[in-house]
Formats: sequence, structure tokens, C-alpha cells
Amino acid sequence: EAGVVVSIKKDIGDKVNKGDVLAVLENPELSRQLIIHKAEMEVTQSNYLRLKSVYDKTPELTTITDFENVEATYKIAKAKYQSTINRDRLLTIKAPFSGLITQRNIEIGDLVQNSLNSSSSTPLFQIMDMDIIRLVIDLPETEVDNISVGMNAVITFSELAGKKEFNVKVSRMANMIDNTSKTMEVQIDISNENHVIKAGMYAEVNLQLQSDGEKLSLPNESV
Repeated sequence: EAGVVVSIKKDIGDKVNKGDVLAVLENPELSRQLIIHKAEMEVTQSNYLRLKSVYDKTPELTTITDFENVEATYKIAKAKYQSTINRDRLLTIKAPFSGLITQRNIEIGDLVQNSLNSSSSTPLFQIMDMDIIRLVIDLPETEVDNISVGMNAVITFSELAGKKEFNVKVSRMANMIDNTSKTMEVQIDISNENHVIKAGMYAEVNLQLQSDGEKLSLPNESV
């Protein structure tokens, strides 16, 4: 939902849990609609309840058509009010999942556009789940028949002290060759509970291929 940033609750480096408030927007026009639609809903609700009481007790005093028209008017007003409430709730920006904020792209006073109506909208925040790091490998076409999900892999990060090794397994494969690079994307998930691995690091990957038992050492790949 579009609005002006009036409050920023979290910043880069902050750990957040799912549902934590990151920022609050303000939309005066939407606030005005909320008041109007609430009033309309309350008026139609009152008319509906009054006519329903009459119809239930003495149905001969009104027609079923009149009662159904009043009921329909109330339901439409109620739905419109609920829709406005849902839009208003979107002005409170919340974390969709737990993680670490790695980017904040808004400032107090910024006008945020509705991403559904703007193709060039910029994400307000970037959140990463650092507990699991996903390593992406571009495997040469000549080796795609020699790898499978669950295959052992040894990952080394030269930037980490002592060049610590991580013994992991191949998590998933694209099973499709990129026509431009003639490689297949392979992904490896690495447990990172202590957050020692940082997003964007490069890693050396060693795989034991199935074809002839030879070890394949791939170039550094970005996490």
C-alpha cells in the first residue's frame, strides 16, 4: 500500500522475528476512507438489525424483498469496510520471516509506492535467513551426469580463520543446462547457526564424482 514513511523501527544488522514491525507508513486518504466506510457500515448495520427484528417478530409488516435489499446493502458496506481495514494494516510493514536485516532502502518522509501499481518499486528492506546458507554452483555440462542429490561435498571458505571445512551434501539440482554458459545450477545448503559465514562470500567446492572416482574442484562460487 502506498504511503509516507513516518517511523522506522529496525535497521541494518538488526535481528528480527517473523511479524516484527519494521516501519510504519501513513496515508491520509486511506485514513479518511476508513472513517467513512466504518460510518457507512454502522448505519447499514443498524438498519439491517432493526428491520430484521421487525421481520422476525411481525413479518407481515415488511416484505422479504425489502429485508433482502437492506441485508445486501449492509453486507456490501461491511465488505467495503473490511477491505479498507486490510489496506490500512498494510501500512504497518512487518517482517515476513525471521532473519537479519541486510539492507534498508527507506528514510523518514519517503513516499512509498504501491508495488502492484509500480513496476520500478524498490524493496523497503532486505532480510536474510542466516541460519542456512545456500551455495550456488555452475557445474560444467560435461559433469552433469556424474552428480546427484545427496552427494558428499567439502566446502572451504578462504576468508574464514583456519579455512574451516564444511562437510555437506548436494541439496538440489536444476536438471537443465543453461544454453549460454553450458552449465547446470547446483545448490548446497550449509548450516550456519553461528553466522560465521557471511552472505556474498566465495567458497571452494570439492565434489567426489561418480564417474571415475576422481575429485572435482570447482572455482570459487558466491554464496
